[in-house]
Amino acid sequence: MIENNNHWLLSAVQNFPSSVAVEYEDRNYTYAEIYEMVIKTLRSLRACGIKSDSKVGLLTKNQFNFFLLVNALWLCGAIVIPLNYRLTPNELNDLLKKIKPDILLHDSNAELLGTEFPAIEVESLLLNDAEEEPITHQFIPSRPAVIMLTSGSSGMPKGIVHTFDTIYRSVLSFSEFFKPAFKSRWLASLPFYHIGGFMILCRSLILQHKIKLLQDPSFESVKKILKEETFDFLSLVPTQLKILIDENFRPVAKTIFLGGAPAEFKLLSRALDAGWNIVKVYGSTETCSMVAALEVRKHSDKIASSGKPLPGCKIVIIQDGKELPAGESGEIYVNSLSNFIGMKYPEEIYRTEKYFRTGDWGFIDKDGFLYVEARRDDIIITGGENVSSREVLNALLALEYTKDAYVFPENDDKWGSRISSAVVIKKNYSIDENRIKDDLRSILSSFKIPKKIYFLTEIPRNEMGKINFEKLLKLLNQV
Repeated sequence: MIENNNHWLLSAVQNFPSSVAVEYEDRNYTYAEIYEMVIKTLRSLRACGIKSDSKVGLLTKNQFNFFLLVNALWLCGAIVIPLNYRLTPNELNDLLKKIKPDILLHDSNAELLGTEFPAIEVESLLLNDAEEEPITHQFIPSRPAVIMLTSGSSGMPKGIVHTFDTIYRSVLSFSEFFKPAFKSRWLASLPFYHIGGFMILCRSLILQHKIKLLQDPSFESVKKILKEETFDFLSLVPTQLKILIDENFRPVAKTIFLGGAPAEFKLLSRALDAGWNIVKVYGSTETCSMVAALEVRKHSDKIASSGKPLPGCKIVIIQDGKELPAGESGEIYVNSLSNFIGMKYPEEIYRTEKYFRTGDWGFIDKDGFLYVEARRDDIIITGGENVSSREVLNALLALEYTKDAYVFPENDDKWGSRISSAVVIKKNYSIDENRIKDDLRSILSSFKIPKKIYFLTEIPRNEMGKINFEKLLKLLNQV
């Protein structure tokens, strides 16, 4: 593991120039080759006016381009803002207006409407070979490295700021817990705009692991690779694991990290019976990915838990300002050197001086295992994607025929949780479920559209306007 006193790519090329860093399109790239490509890209970035502290939005599916650009931007001293390429053009433009990057780097096939910000195609940067000598920015571990965007309860973006040090601390904690072999091999199976995918990139770089990158990181592409190859480490969400087991895939990695949504006991049991080595992980964007882990095979009696804290992480349960004893439920607080340093586009910062207040609910048993009973109320985790129920609600209420609506998660064998909604239609309208879904497609990405819609004559609320869940449940059961 390289030390955190120099840019990670610079350290890797100085110490392991001929070692394979990246596998991409049937070719192996050494650190020396990657470094040469990154330096050419750095020249292009400088020529475009990108400098120290520039906030750069990065919108690209191609993981190899992403890898090169992130390293070039870091050498340039810029701050990376990975963007979700699954957003609709309208969603993306609304997002850009809120986060206001200094410049946007995007794929040539990215669907963009008008934008107020300078935008440059990634391909032109990578082909350009400007001649001026690039100046690499001094490496300072405490400087911001990335702003990861995550949905908040109102649908407004939260920009979670991580430094080189918080990223490094997360990788160090991972390394101390799992003790991975030198030159372990990863598949970049998750999108880099999520912290889970982004940390695959960072772990491979800091630990000198080989990483296989994809031109199109869709799950279909991942499945195609997994039919032919195996890996040391692979990160999946429960939806993906279920599909692989349903399709009778053999165990495709020595260790499978499973996170992003709750995993059902039945799925974990099937995976164990099929010989899969599953590690359940708990964490968030704010904690820089995993802060607790459960090696399911070793602790099958704790299969419902999220495991124990990783080295350097402390997890406590607090309610009404008091730390609770074992077995009592309350809010989950995390103290870790990998915790975020701030929020760029804040709503409410769930943070105390010592701990990050997760907003999740759970308890720690007498043996020190964490049990997560509920996630943040307004976030629905479906198929590994975080969706703001408030954003979906606002889209439903924007439809001219919607009188009232409520959005909530329901358990789903495929998605872990599915987005469902109850709607009240205005008089003189005849609307069915397909019509609503069709109208939402112009407003929301496909993964945000409710899978199930219940039609009610009213949504029960109390005198404060809050949902009466007991009455709502009775109404839903009658539909």
